[in-house]
Amino acid sequence: MKKFLPLLLLAVIFLPSFVKAEKKEIPAEPLFQLSGGIVHSSIDLSRYNNSITYRGTYLRLVTHVYSRFFVSTEYSAFPLHNSPASWANIHTRKFDINGHVSFATHNTTTRIYALLGADKHEWTGTRTKYTDIDELGKGLPEGTVVTVNRWGVNCGVGFTQSLYDNIGLFGDFRFNFSNAHNFEHVRIMDVMTTFGINYTIPYPNFRKSYGIGKKIYKWTDKGAS
Repeated sequence: MKKFLPLLLLAVIFLPSFVKAEKKEIPAEPLFQLSGGIVHSSIDLSRYNNSITYRGTYLRLVTHVYSRFFVSTEYSAFPLHNSPASWANIHTRKFDINGHVSFATHNTTTRIYALLGADKHEWTGTRTKYTDIDELGKGLPEGTVVTVNRWGVNCGVGFTQSLYDNIGLFGDFRFNFSNAHNFEHVRIMDVMTTFGINYTIPYPNFRKSYGIGKKIYKWTDKGAS
């Protein structure tokens, strides 16, 4: 035992200088972002014979994953509408899941991000005419109800701008690519922009608290208070 005593003393003296307690830092990025606003979309460039963009409602939830990486789940819905001379009673909505790579600017209140992800487009319309240039509607008798469930790929850029505390603005611009089922193979099916209000939820800052009688002591990095 006496042989090991000097080694034990050396360990007690020098070990604290080599071992450092890891301090878990709270990320500067928000844990969640709840967003709502408006969307302007071409909806489906293969099925509409005009260049009108349709306005709808847009909701999303953005979750921080790690460092600059986020994941967003999104929902877009459009009011009942018609496409002149081709389709009537059109119901359509979109579901999206996108990965974000986000970068803060020098003023720290503005973030720019690039997005890439998947889109599921649900579309239902009633055929009104079959002699136009709509390649996906040719040969369909008038009155035929067509339902489409299509998957595509999103690619775009966006921003978030803090205004006051947890309230801010957001917006993005994106293209949607999908299988054209013809000689083009892959084509741009939608061009979409979003804009609205952004509400951020930061990471929770947990603190240990102990009570003795009627007094409560909170333990912080500087000690008890």
